[in-house]
Amino acid sequence: MQLGLSHNIGLELSAELSIMLNPKMLQTLKILNMPYAELIDKISSEAETNPLIEIEKRDGMIEYLRYQSSLPVREKDGHSADPAEMGRYLKAGTTLPQFLLTQLDLLDTTQEQKEIIELLIKNLDANGYIQGYADLKKSIKKDLDASDKEIDLALKALQSFEPDGTAARDLKESLLIQINEFNFESDELRTILKAIVENHLDTLGNGDLASVANALKISEEGVKMAADFIKGHLTPYPGARFAETSTPAIPSFAVKKTEKGYDVVNLETKYGPSIKIDPQYLKMLSDPATDEKTSAYISEKLSKAKELVEQITKRHETVEKVVSKIVEKQIGYLKGTSKFPEPMTQKELSEEFGIHPSTVSRAVAEKYIETPVGVIKLKCLCPRETMGLTAAHIRSEISEILSGEDRKHPLTDLQIIEKLAEKGIMLKRRTVSDYRKKLSAGTSAKRREK
Repeated sequence: MQLGLSHNIGLELSAELSIMLNPKMLQTLKILNMPYAELIDKISSEAETNPLIEIEKRDGMIEYLRYQSSLPVREKDGHSADPAEMGRYLKAGTTLPQFLLTQLDLLDTTQEQKEIIELLIKNLDANGYIQGYADLKKSIKKDLDASDKEIDLALKALQSFEPDGTAARDLKESLLIQINEFNFESDELRTILKAIVENHLDTLGNGDLASVANALKISEEGVKMAADFIKGHLTPYPGARFAETSTPAIPSFAVKKTEKGYDVVNLETKYGPSIKIDPQYLKMLSDPATDEKTSAYISEKLSKAKELVEQITKRHETVEKVVSKIVEKQIGYLKGTSKFPEPMTQKELSEEFGIHPSTVSRAVAEKYIETPVGVIKLKCLCPRETMGLTAAHIRSEISEILSGEDRKHPLTDLQIIEKLAEKGIMLKRRTVSDYRKKLSAGTSAKRREK
C-alpha cells in the first residue's frame, strides 16, 4: 500500500513520533496513566534506589478507606457505606467479564443490545478476543432472535470498552482499535500506523524496514519509530492483565456532598504520600569538599528525583482539572437524577484545556472515583458515542413518530415498527410497546380522537 506521502509529511511524522517516544515524555505519560496502587509502588521503589528522594508524608489512603467503610451512612445523601463495598477497594480487583459488565451497566442502550453484549462478553477468551465470531453470531441470532445488524452494532459497542482492543476478532483488529482510540492529533500518523498494521506486520516482524518504508513512501527511521510505538504502546493481549493479580480498585478522587452542592476531593494529594528532595545531599553537592565522583553521583540522582517530583505534580494537576470538568458535566448522573452519563469525548476535554488528546486518555485511564452512586471507573464517565442506537435515540424517534400521527387514525405498534424500519431501526413489538409506555403514550385505541 503506497500512501504517496510528501517529504514534509514524512518529516512531520518523524517529529511527532520523536516527541511521543522521547524517554522523558514516555515516563511522564506512564506516571499519568498509573492507577493509584501502581503509583505508590513506583514512589516506594524510587525512594529505595534513590537516596535523594525523601518520603515526606506516608500513604494514608488505606486508613481513609477503612474509616469510610465503618460509617453507617456516607455523607448525608442516604447512600449506605457498605463495608463489603469498601472492602472491594482493599483487595485485588476483578475479572475481565466483571470489568466489562460494569461498563455495560453505564451504557445507555436497549435491553436487547445489552443481552447481546452480555453473550459476547461471556464468549471472550482470556486475552480478550472473540474467537469464531461467525459461529457465535449464528448462535446469538437463534437464542435471542437478533439480526446481523444488531449483533454487529453490539460488537462495535463492546469494542469501545476498556481495555482498548477488547472483543477483537484477531490481532490486527485489536491493534487497529487501539490505534483509533489513542487520540492522535495527526491524521497522517494514524493513517501510517493503521497501514503498517493492516498490510505490513509480518514484514515489520522480519525486520525488513526498507520494504515497509518503500511501500509507505516514508523514511526507514520513520518506520522504526512507528514500530517502536506499536511495540511500546499497544498490546497484543488486551485482556491478559485480568488473568493475573489485578491492582486494587482504589479511588483517586471523591465527589462529596456539601451544603452548597458537590465538591471534588483529590484523595491522592489529601491522603497519598508526598516526596521531597533530601536537603542533606543538596548541601553535599554545593560543598567544595565533595569529591568529583560523589558530585557526579548526586547530580545524576538529583536529576531523576526532580523529574519524579515534576511528573507526580503534573499528574495531580492534570487529572484534577480533567476530573473537575467531568464531574461538572456528569453531575446529573452522580446525583442520581439521570440514569446514564452524558456523552463526553476525550477530544472535548483536550480542546477544553489545550492539551494533547493522548494526555487526556492517560489522565482518565486506570483511575477510580468515589461518588454518591458508587465507585466508578473514571473513563466510564466519558462514554464514547459508538452505539449508533441508544435508548435516548429510540425514545426520540418514537416520540417524533407519535407527534406526527393522525390522531383520528393513530398508529398501532406494528405500524410504529414499520416506520422505524424505514429509518433502519429494527425493533421487536414488545420493545416498541415498552418505549411507548415510557413516553406515557397509550395504545392506539386510547390515543384515538373522535
